[in-house]
Amino acid sequence: MTDIYVPIDYTNLNSVIPPGEDIIYSTLCKVTQTLVAGELKWESHVLMTTKGFAYSKTRGRKSLKGIYVDWYKKRVTRTKITTPLMQFKIKRDPNYESSGAFYTRSQNFKATIKPIVEAREKEWEAKIPNKRDRKKLAKGRKFKKEL
Repeated sequence: MTDIYVPIDYTNLNSVIPPGEDIIYSTLCKVTQTLVAGELKWESHVLMTTKGFAYSKTRGRKSLKGIYVDWYKKRVTRTKITTPLMQFKIKRDPNYESSGAFYTRSQNFKATIKPIVEAREKEWEAKIPNKRDRKKLAKGRKFKKEL
């Protein structure tokens, strides 16, 4: 099952995906990061696999940093993926998708992604039964690589 709405090579973000993982979803997202002093907002290409997702973060005007995050402890709603400090809302790219197709995709987004997130949660719970140990590991599971 793959849902590719933006070409995978739209950015070179696929370089941060761990080897052996297949990309199952490619889209653009409006990203909002909550900070103490306010919010940062930007647009990012997002690649999703069965074990996590990768997004790009702008630094300054030109450089991008690719970040890969595990699905563990992520919340999926109708059009968003949320973490405690970040929100990823799917966005339509008019070059690749009509507004009608985007509406249909937004209706199916939760049904497509939520089972993957729940399966990953169960996998972590089976692998590490102690909840406290899972929380410790969750903090260190961010893999960063410069693009």
